[in-house]
Amino acid sequence: MWQEGHTAHATDEEAFEMVYGILDDYESIYRDLYAVPVIKGIKSEGEKFAGGKMTTTVEAFIPTNGPRKGYSYLSLLCCIFPSGRQNGEMKF
Repeated sequence: MWQEGHTAHATDEEAFEMVYGILDDYESIYRDLYAVPVIKGIKSEGEKFAGGKMTTTVEAFIPTNGPRKGYSYLSLLCCIFPSGRQNGEMKF
């Protein structure tokens, strides 16, 4: 998942308060809703958004096994839809 937010503030203090509050919200959603632990942090100079003072991140690792690796991540997020086939098969 990728979420992006851009803000402008009168002071760095206001900006940091907003940014770190949102990071706490993201951490809570991942942990409490999806049961996925995350690490909050600041991107390196080479990774940060161009023109920004800093870019923050919430990083997660979700291990997968087997030949259908992408499906286990999507099933975690409940991204399931009917495949349109007659047999009622569901796709992620």
